[in-house]
Amino acid sequence: MRSAMNDLLISINSGGDGIIREIKFNSFDTVSITISAMKYPEKRWVNIKFMLSEVKEFTVRQKLHYSNVVISNGIAYENFSGLHYIDFSPFSEIMENVDDFRASDLYFAAVNINFKVLSYCE
Repeated sequence: MRSAMNDLLISINSGGDGIIREIKFNSFDTVSITISAMKYPEKRWVNIKFMLSEVKEFTVRQKLHYSNVVISNGIAYENFSGLHYIDFSPFSEIMENVDDFRASDLYFAAVNINFKVLSYCE
């Protein structure tokens, strides 16, 4: 059964070539990530705000001479044992298990995840 998150990712081509606009930690267990991506079939830019609460683990790592601002490999999403894993820098098209997410430079695992599709703005 497909989820609303899966439907969203399909409609934005997994966020490929999108841009991460903001990562905002409201606390150690609450974070929001805002991206810009092309929405299909309309072919228009939109902003999407992902809101995560009860964050259990995450990695936000920026390597020297490398940028995670452009979502080059799309966004990966899976639910394992009741935790939502979302990865903005996946190393593989197929994320088979939690360890695949943990290998990322930019991922989050949370009990709750929601999103809003917003009008595009920089």
